[in-house]
Amino acid sequence: MIVAHRDFFDEPMFKTFLDTFENSIDSVVITSTSPEEYFLYVNKVFKQKTGYEEDDLVGKSPRILQGPLTNRRVIDELKQNLQDDKYFLGQNTNYRKNGSSYIVKWSISALKNTQNETIAYISFQKEVTQSVWDHKQAHYLASVVNQNKDGDIDFYVSVGQDITSLINKSDEYKSKAYHDSLTGLYNRQKFDEIIERKYSDFLKNEQSFSIILMDIDNFKYVNNTFGHDNGDKVLKDLARLLHKSLRKDDLIARWGGEEFIVVVDNTMAFTTTLAEKIRETIKQELIIYKHNITMSLGVSEISQGDTIETLFTRVDKALYMSKKSGKNKVTSLKFKIFNIRITQNFFYLFWKNL
Repeated sequence: MIVAHRDFFDEPMFKTFLDTFENSIDSVVITSTSPEEYFLYVNKVFKQKTGYEEDDLVGKSPRILQGPLTNRRVIDELKQNLQDDKYFLGQNTNYRKNGSSYIVKWSISALKNTQNETIAYISFQKEVTQSVWDHKQAHYLASVVNQNKDGDIDFYVSVGQDITSLINKSDEYKSKAYHDSLTGLYNRQKFDEIIERKYSDFLKNEQSFSIILMDIDNFKYVNNTFGHDNGDKVLKDLARLLHKSLRKDDLIARWGGEEFIVVVDNTMAFTTTLAEKIRETIKQELIIYKHNITMSLGVSEISQGDTIETLFTRVDKALYMSKKSGKNKVTSLKFKIFNIRITQNFFYLFWKNL
């Protein structure tokens, strides 16, 4: 939702970005280049997470999100990076409108126009409060030091707690939280964490990766014809066949419903060949009552100028094209910059199908 209008919001290409941001699972914020960095745009996830509406943000800066636990050194580092025209990735404590705190991991970079001038700053934000709290809970230890009158240490008293059961229970909860109960694959929450690490490695070390997004063809027909129990069996058998078709380092997750997603540490050419292998294996071996199950797949590779959002938009478009062109197909889409200059890591960009 636009908080304060700027001319570049009217450009068709930018409107495409804003539509994408509204469907993001994370918060997206755009601020001005003025010293106060006023809010220009926030998406609906940001409003849900913080409790702020557009009217609350008019003429305000992200300082309203700061509070007693906000780390000033992180804020200073962020500002210095932006002054030096550098990308920033960090973690800090923010505050909601109701005064409650939450821990957020965010990335921020400059938006540039075609003259390479900074026109705004864009930030992608993800709440990580629970994961940080879980980490702290699993490390409980207190120590007391006794000193004599000369200041020398006489002895240490260590107060410990056997947290084996706590850690085991925590591991059990994490396993349930991060795995799909039906297929045993990673779920979307865990995949989000994985893809953030992959993206961070890409920005730092240019470690490229590709994504396969796949969807079972006519799954509604399978459920309606053979029953939901058999539909569940198809999903479990599919998970087994994916493990069979992929390498041990390839990461698989159930994206939701009948959609599955794979991260491959390789080029799009290699991953497209792998996707074809998956498609053929499913077609030949996934059968329910003599009915062959097929899948449509989309493939794309991370590229310079990409964000997680643009990569996922592109691979989703590739899957859509496979569906529209007859199903049981693999479509790969390559990133292409369209008449735009970009900064070191971000970002005023567009893509086309090659």
